[in-house]
Amino acid sequence: MGGKVHAQIKQLQQVVRLGGISALYEGYRAVGDLFDPEGVIDHRMGQLLGRRLLAAMNFDVSVEGAEHVAELEDYAIISSHASYADWALLLGHFPAQVRFVAKKELRWVPIVGRWLKRRSVLIDRKAGKGAVDAIAAGARAEPGRPLLIFPEGTRSSDGQVQPFRKGGIAALAKGGLKLVPVGLRGTHDALPRGQKFAVAGAEMAIAIGAPVDPADFHGDTDALTAHLELAVRALVAGERQ
Repeated sequence: MGGKVHAQIKQLQQVVRLGGISALYEGYRAVGDLFDPEGVIDHRMGQLLGRRLLAAMNFDVSVEGAEHVAELEDYAIISSHASYADWALLLGHFPAQVRFVAKKELRWVPIVGRWLKRRSVLIDRKAGKGAVDAIAAGARAEPGRPLLIFPEGTRSSDGQVQPFRKGGIAALAKGGLKLVPVGLRGTHDALPRGQKFAVAGAEMAIAIGAPVDPADFHGDTDALTAHLELAVRALVAGERQ
């Protein structure tokens, strides 16, 4: 009983702390929207919010391979997904202002959900071609702000990269975008699926791989998907590219 009460108190403390940070940044963002219809302030506040949420939990964050996207244009991001902490990590520390493809149910997730409703492509995964078309349309909606997909479809339950689904990858490839593989490390240890509070002090990393040109695969989506999956697995395992 004592352990359960302690866990509930810890969870409540984290909710209060992170909720307070989110409310503060939401206020700044709302004021910024009055003067900034292009969303520059909104995206910047999202970056700062992601960083502040991680800093509040004493997470140690590193970024590897940033040179791969330093001068890259017209690209999308293919990322691993093992935790809700992935959102804050990528939003705060990826070296570009990212947008996400996310299932529409996530718009109700505390803190992150409000940002997703404004600056992401929310899809109904049961919509089939409609979801793919939404990704294709969203890919070029905001030049300079790359779209990011999690091709595993959902968070990994054990921290291991799950098989990739090819629908979103195919949609991005048809748009003529370079595809950048990204592997995330440490987020599953910090906040695994099913756990209600984070383990403070974890080490996290964003590992960015070399961009992939879909044209090199001559329309073979299966081969492209397999290549990207292997690249992401290598990055998660700590293999530099």
